Amino acid sequence: MSKIISVHSFCGGTGKSNITANLAALIAAESKRVGVVDTDIQSPSIHVLLGLEEEQMNLTLNDYLSRRCAIKAEDEPPASPPPKRPKVVGKLFEELSADPPDETE
Repeated sequence: MSKIISVHSFCGGTGKSNITANLAALIAAESKRVGVVDTDIQSPSIHVLLGLEEEQMNLTLNDYLSRRCAIKAEDEPPASPPPKRPKVVGKLFEELSADPPDETE
């Protein structure tokens, strides 16, 4: 049976990524399959803690959210792109992924 463990905090710098990486490593050391989703949209970094280079990662949550891929099960045929996001979600994603304003002006 699958289990989901979620690590969350409203504050930055609380150690969420470190706890997540360590939990994933401990569970994987017990020969269990582990999937980690880093939902830090602006600066995902869990791959660094897990010792992966960006080039080693197949796809990320940002790839799905920006419609560069679709989520599918391993035994399914290739899926079509995800359905179009409602305008509100698309606008929120655009705002989150936009470059920060230049504060020197």
